[in-house]
Amino acid sequence: MFNGLGPAQGVSSLLTNRLVQNDTYSVIERSRVEAILREQNFGQSGRVDASTAAEIGRILGVDAVIVGSITQFNLNAEESGLNILGVGRRTVTYDAEVQLTARLVNTTTAEIVMAAEGIGTAEERGKASEHDNGRNCHGGRGHRYSRGAG
Repeated sequence: MFNGLGPAQGVSSLLTNRLVQNDTYSVIERSRVEAILREQNFGQSGRVDASTAAEIGRILGVDAVIVGSITQFNLNAEESGLNILGVGRRTVTYDAEVQLTARLVNTTTAEIVMAAEGIGTAEERGKASEHDNGRNCHGGRGHRYSRGAG
């Protein structure tokens, strides 16, 4: 799923593409952010809170940082059909569901200015012998947004 990337990298890639699509936002490449995390020993627990995100953002010279997590990821595969000695057809269907949360953090104040939750689903079908274990499935629907105080 997610074009050969893991779920977190796939969601990050989709979000980045959407943010830069109409030139409204300027996005710092993930590799640069990861270099800062390593250099400053941030996020060793795997969790970055609003205060840490703000500090990282200040180091990078940005106005805001988006932090989030994948709270659910399910991938199911189901084969159907019959194939005996190369005769017949077997089909595999992959269904994926992803649920995530995201927060937009002001780097000056460390205030969470917006929070969002999203649930996305995707389905892909193909011949069982030609399928690549679902690594290239993408898509999604559904989102809910809530504004933070301020």
